[in-house]
Amino acid sequence: MVISCFDNGADILQSLSLYLDLNEGELADLEVVARISLSWVAAIKEIGEHVAPGFEFEVKFESGSKGSLSLNGVIQSIKRIPFDGVTVRVVIVTSILFILKETTAWGIGSVLDWLNSEDAAPITIGLTDHDKQDLAERVAKELASKTGQPNVRLIFKEAEKDQAIKGIGSTTDVGKRPQIVVPRETFSERYIEERIAASVLETRSPRKRMDVVIIRPFLKPDIKKSWRFQSFTGEFSATVKDLEFLEDALSGNDPIPLREGIILDVLLEVKEQREAKNNGAWEQIEFSVIKVYGHKSPVTQGDLLSASPSQNGKPYNNKPSGKP
Repeated sequence: MVISCFDNGADILQSLSLYLDLNEGELADLEVVARISLSWVAAIKEIGEHVAPGFEFEVKFESGSKGSLSLNGVIQSIKRIPFDGVTVRVVIVTSILFILKETTAWGIGSVLDWLNSEDAAPITIGLTDHDKQDLAERVAKELASKTGQPNVRLIFKEAEKDQAIKGIGSTTDVGKRPQIVVPRETFSERYIEERIAASVLETRSPRKRMDVVIIRPFLKPDIKKSWRFQSFTGEFSATVKDLEFLEDALSGNDPIPLREGIILDVLLEVKEQREAKNNGAWEQIEFSVIKVYGHKSPVTQGDLLSASPSQNGKPYNNKPSGKP
């Protein structure tokens, strides 16, 4: 799907495709594909009109590629109203992520993770980390509004009728298989109107004091912006809610050296939820740094992180703190 809109008279072109994973040697039913295409287009148009009220779209089919089927097309504006590249990206990314997971599974951090994936590479060319952060926030807001959800549900409902279709995905890298493909066995979960207890059975937010390595900071005193960290369990995005730490670090009262491998001693809160579709298993959906107790430089690169601030490395540059 190629989206063509106008920014001061110049076309802004971005790619988008809906990927139908087919069983080997089988062809998709034409009527089913047609209904899926109509639902997909309707979802994109609804999202676009929600992102930019008053903007009208005309959708044109461009091509379809063989193998597993990729549906491609052209969306053009009927009115030559200025429509900036950021807004185009919001529409495209929101349309893709609606396909990949339920809207409740997308927070700012998880949207940012997707923006750093291979599937998003064509649409994030030239974007800075701050650009991606702003884009992730706008997309997460659109996903939370659930605009376009009824039409996305129809995509999965129609696809389930054709045994040849074993998965659905969406990507900005036209012609390639997306990294995330929704398997056929979960199609019904995506279109059932009333899911058991709205799917979410229980939520919790445990806290743990631990070491994290700064991968990418956000150098402004904003508790809504995400930083990128690494712990002994892997990389993750988290907001930093310790305003005292942010003010001290950014004002120079307690400066953090801008070098690789800086370790923070933090109190990390992880929001988790249990859903019926996962057989009650807990899933981590949001990370927040509640308190920063201190920071230090690594002894050597490649040091294993410890969950305890008393192990490994140099002493922390600690600051006085109250209760966690």
